[in-house]
Amino acid sequence: MQKILTTLTLVIISICVCAHGADAPKKESRHDKIYMLQHRVLPRITFNTGGEFYKRLAEGNTEPTKKAISGAVDEKFAKAVTFKKLDGHEAVLITFPKPEKAPQCYYVIIEKTENSFRYVTLEMAEDILGAGTKTMVCEWAGGTQHLNFGSRKYTDAQSFMDDALKKEKK
Repeated sequence: MQKILTTLTLVIISICVCAHGADAPKKESRHDKIYMLQHRVLPRITFNTGGEFYKRLAEGNTEPTKKAISGAVDEKFAKAVTFKKLDGHEAVLITFPKPEKAPQCYYVIIEKTENSFRYVTLEMAEDILGAGTKTMVCEWAGGTQHLNFGSRKYTDAQSFMDDALKKEKK
């Protein structure tokens, strides 16, 4: 447990420093912190801990992750994040507080595959064309490549799970 917490902390610190430089004058906004957590930190931890991160979440050992989220964003945000092992799948659903603005996530599914993992997101989207778009389904492949599966008109967990888990596994 200590190893995973240490890894989470080091990754969060290194990503923040790399993204903004060690001497960055601007303070990160809450939105920036949430974005970094959902789109940089958690995908990289998913793919770079040899399966330990997924294993801990699947076993219900979420306290180290909650502590790291509290440090990365804030305690209120961390307390609202939930984790659920999905029956019938080797997958965990992470539920975040309702996004404040795009592209923050409503949910993330971390799915164990034969050789790796999938990190699939349901992100808040802007309805630029007035088509009723509410969200986008995306995926971080290998922790660094962002794939976009297009806009959706739902925000609920069940629709996301049905949609994301039917995608052909990588």
